[in-house]
Amino acid sequence: MDIIEQKLVDTLYIQRNQLIQLMVQQVRLVKQSYDLCHQMDKSILAHSNANYDYLDIIFIQFKSLLGEKARQPMPSDVNVLSLSVNEAQSIFTNVLDQNLWLILFNRLNVFSLMSNKAKQAFNKNIKKSVIEFTPDNVRSTLKNIYKSQDEMIYQGLIESIQSADTSYASNDGFKFNKRTIFSDVTTNRYEQVKLNSASNFLDTLTFLSKIVFGGETVKTNKDTHIENVYLISLVLTYFEENNLDRLDRDQIDFSGGKIVFFNNGKAHLFLEQETINFLNNALSNKNYLVKP
Repeated sequence: MDIIEQKLVDTLYIQRNQLIQLMVQQVRLVKQSYDLCHQMDKSILAHSNANYDYLDIIFIQFKSLLGEKARQPMPSDVNVLSLSVNEAQSIFTNVLDQNLWLILFNRLNVFSLMSNKAKQAFNKNIKKSVIEFTPDNVRSTLKNIYKSQDEMIYQGLIESIQSADTSYASNDGFKFNKRTIFSDVTTNRYEQVKLNSASNFLDTLTFLSKIVFGGETVKTNKDTHIENVYLISLVLTYFEENNLDRLDRDQIDFSGGKIVFFNNGKAHLFLEQETINFLNNALSNKNYLVKP
């Protein structure tokens, strides 16, 4: 993960504030247009026997002519009109900052340091509470991530394995074992076996590659195409080259262990003792585990 340049962060912050101000202007203009419409509506007196009508319908008709389908009798802008400018600004700023953080983490490949479980928790939490997107907050957040990336990678490996094998009761009692069993690793679609991209199995291979083999989560070759890490590349190549319609204890060997696939969608990951010792020693010596 490359640390983002300070100049870019400062530029993003300036553009963020400009975008918020433009949105505020837009809200004010929407409010002003409806206010003027209401003034025109009220200026036209109605006979006591006249049927109910309203000038606001021009906005619905205008949207319809633009190709929008109105699903309600009142224009959708009514939600904006019910808010103060400050309330609308607060809501918009919150949504903008959420997406800026998500895009920044995605572009910098920060999510590659997280397991599926951690990413789901992050996406859930950021909707509840988002840190203001300022240069200071960006710098301090990325600095902390950079310092703790090794711990995050180990924690990601542990979480992905624990999610696959229920024999691991807690972080305090966690140790890497010889075999881990993963479920729902493969599916059979149109009589062809495919890997399940949402499986904890792929997470485990990613983090294991980074720790044991020093591989990056993704890397870019000279043609700027994204390449997969070592273990995932081995597995994908095996499935692509063999065009399998079923699995029968298919085995992929790698330096440090092997993977055995079964036709029920399960995969068994076997680690050699040397690899197990390396991983467990790292846990005890470097204290990577986050205690509950």
